[in-house]
Amino acid sequence: MKGKNTVGHFSALLTIIIWGTIFISTKILLVDFQPVEILFFRFVMGLLAPGA
Repeated sequence: MKGKNTVGHFSALLTIIIWGTIFISTKILLVDFQPVEILFFRFVMGLLAPGA
C-alpha cells in the first residue's frame, strides 16, 4: 500500500509542476506565437505523449 501512495503523490506533484509551468510558458510564448499556434503545439505534444 505504501508503494501506491508514493506513486500517487509523485504523480500529483508532477501534475502540479506541469500545470503551474503552463501559465508561465504560455505568457512567454505569446511574444512570438499566436494563441492558436500555442494551442496547436500543445495538442500535438499531447498526441505524441506516451500513454495519452
